[in-house]
Formats: sequence, C-alpha cells, structure tokens
Amino acid sequence: MITMQKLKSICIIWMFAGAANAGLLGDTIDWQYYSYGGAYNGLGSPGSFVAGSSTSAFSGYFTLSATDTQIIFDYDGSGTWSSSSQSYSSGGLTIDNGILLYNIDSLLTGVTINGSTNMAGFSASNITFNNNAIAIDWENLSFNANTSVVLDINSTNVPEPGSLALLGLGLAGLGFSRRKKAC
Repeated sequence: MITMQKLKSICIIWMFAGAANAGLLGDTIDWQYYSYGGAYNGLGSPGSFVAGSSTSAFSGYFTLSATDTQIIFDYDGSGTWSSSSQSYSSGGLTIDNGILLYNIDSLLTGVTINGSTNMAGFSASNITFNNNAIAIDWENLSFNANTSVVLDINSTNVPEPGSLALLGLGLAGLGFSRRKKAC
C-alpha cells in the first residue's frame, strides 16, 4: 500500500527529474548556410548559438536567436535570395538556397510560422524538419532591414542522464523501504 509519505516522495523525485530543461532554453543550435549545390563557408557560416543566451549572425543578412519556444531571424540587409539547384537533402530535410539548423538537443514535434513573420511569400512549404533539425529554404524570397521570420517550436525535452538516475534511485529506495517493512 502506498502511504501519503511515499506519494509525496514520488512527487518530489518526479519534480526534480522533470526540471532538466524548459523548451529550447540552453540548447546549443548549430547552423550552416547552403546554396549552389552545397555548403557555404563564410560570413559567419557555419555558426552556432545558445537558445536564451547568445546570438549568431550571417553577416549582411540576418542575426539568429532563440527563446524557449521560438527561433528568430532578424534581417539587417536587403535583397532577394537567388534560385539554386538543390544544395542539401538528407533525413527528410531539403534546401535549395537556405539554412540548416541542426544538433538541437530537444526533440522537435512541430515547427510553425509565427504571425509576426513579415517575409512576403514565406510559408510552411519553405520549412522541413525532423527530430533535431530544421531546414529553411529562402529561394526567390525578398527581404529588407525590417524583415523578420519567427518560427514557433514545439518540442519535447530529452531527459538528462542525471535526472533519470535520480528518478531510478528514488524508485529503488521506495521499493526497498516497502520490501523492508514486509519482512
């Protein structure tokens, strides 16, 4: 029989085990720009940033940042992304002329366009994603210094090994105390 004390213990253990990470906060997100058949290295690409605490820039184009539930592109230049042959295709992700965000620690379950996005023509068809990466294709889209693209991210956190160990020890302790009383 589970007593109130044991129930409290289970709740406390579960709280600590689940407190590992809220959304994207603390995730290091790597990125690479792709165009004209492959990866482009320069102007800050490849780069990385930490959600909630740092930014990264594709110099002359945009600055990247993230909150716990959003990835934000703030443009600082103007122009039109040119046409390109397919430059990246892997794991269900495709890019002709765009950016790959990858090594995202949280498991991605959804990526949608926030209503504050103001890039003309940008739609869900410009985005592909899988469990830990997002591909954004900018091909033939125009931008200026007032353009921003905000992606709303739905994710599930991957439990940290320490949290799982804490939960396991707590449950083992509860089992041991129950067994000890039965003897």
